Amino acid sequence: MAYSQVNLNSALTQCHYDQQAKSYVYNEISRLLQIYSNLSPKAVQLSINGSVFFILELVGTIPVLYQQKTYNIPIKIQIPPGYPNISPILIVTPSPDMMIKSSEYVQEDGKTTLDIQRKWNNRCQTSHLIEEAKKAFSDKMPVFRKPANQLQPSRSSYSTMPPGSQTYQPNYVQPGYNQPNPYMPQSQTIPPMSGYYQQGQNYPANQPGYPGYPGANNTFTPQPTYMQNPQGAYSNPPSQVNPSPNQANPPPKVELTKNYDYKKLAEMYSETIINVNKEIKTLTHEKEELDKKSKKIAESIGNFQNEINKGESKKELLRASICNVQEWIQNSSSENCLDVSQEDLIEYRNPAAREYLMFLSQEKALEATATAIIEAINKSVIPAKEGFTTLRQLLKDVFLTARLKEKAESLAKASS
Repeated sequence: MAYSQVNLNSALTQCHYDQQAKSYVYNEISRLLQIYSNLSPKAVQLSINGSVFFILELVGTIPVLYQQKTYNIPIKIQIPPGYPNISPILIVTPSPDMMIKSSEYVQEDGKTTLDIQRKWNNRCQTSHLIEEAKKAFSDKMPVFRKPANQLQPSRSSYSTMPPGSQTYQPNYVQPGYNQPNPYMPQSQTIPPMSGYYQQGQNYPANQPGYPGYPGANNTFTPQPTYMQNPQGAYSNPPSQVNPSPNQANPPPKVELTKNYDYKKLAEMYSETIINVNKEIKTLTHEKEELDKKSKKIAESIGNFQNEINKGESKKELLRASICNVQEWIQNSSSENCLDVSQEDLIEYRNPAAREYLMFLSQEKALEATATAIIEAINKSVIPAKEGFTTLRQLLKDVFLTARLKEKAESLAKASS
């Protein structure tokens, strides 16, 4: 569809934008249509919260390079109220013999989910959206050919659709209209409408990830497209075989709402954006608080683990001391370490001798404990600082016990 300055002016006069937004959209879309001449502007209805608005829509094709071949992908772009603060809506509109191939770029209903739409700001333009869509479609084709058994639906399926439905219903099944439909695929005399397909251009067959269909080939013959008016229904077939562009897509005749406040929709969108930003700030603050709490919990778990490790070290130290004492007790029975007379040991009536034996036992126990602490320090069972502190106190006790033992020994010998 050729770009028409008159069509753009006519469409914008029907759209519910304020004057400043109309000027901005006019300047940008004028430059865009000079680059993409296959896009055609028109005004369509949009319902938001029960209110009906008219917005600008660009319908046509964009060229996409896919596997070293150029394909014209049918799309439509809707310019929402609040533009350029709000991202345009880009929808892939396959012809009757094509199907949507959903991916991370295109949903099943044809709406695109591109990065630029998620990160949109008032410095972005519709041309940027189209360029990113072309790159995404070059990576993954958004449409593929329908299987042969779905290319020509039966008339009975159309006749069962409810009146007023948004689904296409050919006029040839309506009462009083018995002429053949020139848009049916079997009509070989009607060429495809310009813009949606190039003459002789073949689209790729179903891509990897979709099962093949019996009897499907790698190419298909492009079929004529159907024109959709703003209310969602389809127009009657044209009376002539090759209609002119203006006759094929005349601007819709609509009546604007009287005394309509054009700033109401923009204010509503601005308020929604403000609320969303507040919600984002609240969630960000909550995330920071949760991160702080998580850090404190991690520190508490680390401290508790350190306490457990210290307790295990103390257990190992006590086990080593007990083992050394038990070993000394077992070995001391076969050794004669006493310097007192055998008579004093047999009678066991000399108090000094009993004191000597007690101090001797304490000295051996302290020496064994000190030896165990030194081994634990060398094997890193206990911290060195804590081990040396304990060892220093034990050596003092060993020294005092040895002095007392010597005094008791002297008294024991003097008493004998």
